[in-house]
Amino acid sequence: PILSGAAGLTLSDSADVGSSGGSVTVTAGTGALAMSIDTVIDAGAGLLSLSATGALSLGTVRTTNSGNLTLSAASVSGVADGNVDIIAPNATLIVRTATGFGSSTNPIEIQVATMDMWNTGSTGAIVVQESDNLVVKSVQQSATGTSDGVEIRTLDGDIRSEEHTSELQSRQYLVCRL
Repeated sequence: PILSGAAGLTLSDSADVGSSGGSVTVTAGTGALAMSIDTVIDAGAGLLSLSATGALSLGTVRTTNSGNLTLSAASVSGVADGNVDIIAPNATLIVRTATGFGSSTNPIEIQVATMDMWNTGSTGAIVVQESDNLVVKSVQQSATGTSDGVEIRTLDGDIRSEEHTSELQSRQYLVCRL
């Protein structure tokens, strides 16, 4: 399924989007993509892509696909702390933001195989909490504020870099916690 809005999308508690195996693409156009705490976008075994020119507020997104799960937005935040926001244990999470991904008080909780993340703007931290093992392909942080670094945590597993291809860059701080 493809769901799109020209100037933003708001998905309420009962606005779940699902597929048993086809790709799911949600595009908010020139606005924000706002999911509620109970909104679930489930691509089944299909690919999943979310994009917004504005902010992206995550309820829960999931796929069992082993390809790319792509998020592109001005910023990405989780609606609720403690809720796993992205469940894609076989996928590579590709994120492109301009003003951050998560925060120190509400990290984006993920369960993915591999992560490739860029924050290209001058503000916004990258704060991620992985449920288990994580392979980091690339993290590039352009923000320059004193609180705009990178923090990658895991609850129960290892954080590894992809052999010979990983790139970790931050203009402020880079913290990995096991």
